[in-house]
Amino acid sequence: NISANSNKILVPSINPEESQLLIDDAYPSNQLKMCISQNTFTAISKRFILRNVGFKIFPLWLLTAGATYYNDKLMLTGVLTAVFILCSALVVLRWKRWGITNDDEFVYLRQGLIGVDYICFPAYKIQQSQFIQNRLMKRHQLASLQFILASGAIKIPMIKESLAYQMIDESLFKVESSKRSWM
Repeated sequence: NISANSNKILVPSINPEESQLLIDDAYPSNQLKMCISQNTFTAISKRFILRNVGFKIFPLWLLTAGATYYNDKLMLTGVLTAVFILCSALVVLRWKRWGITNDDEFVYLRQGLIGVDYICFPAYKIQQSQFIQNRLMKRHQLASLQFILASGAIKIPMIKESLAYQMIDESLFKVESSKRSWM
């Protein structure tokens, strides 16, 4: 049972080669296989780790582990420390998976936590693009990029500001110059 809010099409019991055949059937001119083999994806900033571990997980761990240690609950402090290390490792895995690239026709996104998901969509199908930046991101020339498609929103956090502007400019040019319908 797939909910109406899901962005994914689930095709059961296929291997990566068969999924590539499905992608090639839907988008014959896609270069996803080449992007994966040559690793042309631009990674997100390492500040993603600092933001999530240093400003979100670490203070929470420090507060709870400090309180349990103060109350002589050493076993619980150890468990909390193990959970902190696990959560930090998952953030690093998430950072390592994020990446984005494009070619003349498609935008390719790599994401995941334990496994890796690849998203491939024609640039002319973009309905809206968003450049998201706060003061801390601006100081380090970083931005988040979001593309709105008919199937939903696709977001990539903390990429270089110049890359975000370039991707938006190229994508909007393809939308404007293409005569094809996004439907």
